[in-house]
Amino acid sequence: MALDTSAGALILERLGAESAPLVPDAFDADAYAGIRQMYRRQRIGRADVLAAVSYVHTFPAERVAVRPLLTAAVTLVDEVGAHDVFYILLAMQRGCALVTCDRGQAQAATDLGVRAVYIPPA
Repeated sequence: MALDTSAGALILERLGAESAPLVPDAFDADAYAGIRQMYRRQRIGRADVLAAVSYVHTFPAERVAVRPLLTAAVTLVDEVGAHDVFYILLAMQRGCALVTCDRGQAQAATDLGVRAVYIPPA
């Protein structure tokens, strides 16, 4: 979404069909990590980094605190990765779909009974 890719456009289209998006409050740090990784791999330039970070900063999603989810995360310690678990728990608790470009995250969510929408990365 932040880099204006075809996958990002599909995610935004899908999010438009759902209620207002919600993300764990770690979303901004996770997004920055992904943007930085693309920069370090020379897939995007410095100006793209700034534009993407600006987009993330203004992304109109409800940021949900991670701390109250920590105990529930422990129950999934063997099934779901440390960052993915909070996205999946939010979908579980709010009864909404998980929209993701991460195939493993989508599969973990599906295995836990969460409706997952997988969008292949651009």
